[in-house]
Amino acid sequence: MSGYYPVFLDLEGRLAMVAGAGPEVEARAGALLEVGARVRVVSARPSAEVRALARARRIELRERPFAPEDLDGAAIAIAAGDALTIQTVRAAASAARVPLNVVDRPELCDWIHGAVLRRGRLVVAISTSGAAPALGVRLRDRLAGELGQEYARFLEIAAEHRASIAASGLSFEDRRRVWYRLADSGVLAALRDGDESRARAIFAAELAALGAPAGGTA
Repeated sequence: MSGYYPVFLDLEGRLAMVAGAGPEVEARAGALLEVGARVRVVSARPSAEVRALARARRIELRERPFAPEDLDGAAIAIAAGDALTIQTVRAAASAARVPLNVVDRPELCDWIHGAVLRRGRLVVAISTSGAAPALGVRLRDRLAGELGQEYARFLEIAAEHRASIAASGLSFEDRRRVWYRLADSGVLAALRDGDESRARAIFAAELAALGAPAGGTA
């Protein structure tokens, strides 16, 4: 195997289907909801947690065995549970050309999960290509101690300025230089200390020094 190509999918408002039974069904449904996906769960034996999500109208629940039409409109799919369910979903997903993840069966997957760390807009995903997922989790936990909430706040401030920098007339190389200067500046340290006023002042000074327009709000 030559390895996986890492991507980040925008699933906001798009349909994701989860089929099967077991704790992974509710875990994957919950993770999909966190990124704004519309979630369809197909399970003959839904857990109490899955039923609760359905009662709250957060997911669509089809309480029966999987059928190929359950993939209609789906951008991605996930299967978990018994061998027959996995085999049926795998065949249907191939026919419908819907990218499928099969829990704990990387050889049957079109795509695989990584261990994910989130800090607001910052998303770090670590994969061991299915060889030892527990190692990926340990590495994620180690990074969690190093990447605090200051990174989330940095990106919120950066997002306020991104459009104005893009429209500044600066060349691509100059815009890239702006962003590297900001990433290497004292903004993160100020945010780590809880001093957002100082962080914003550093941000504005870096932009002014590089001839980039200041955007956003104070």
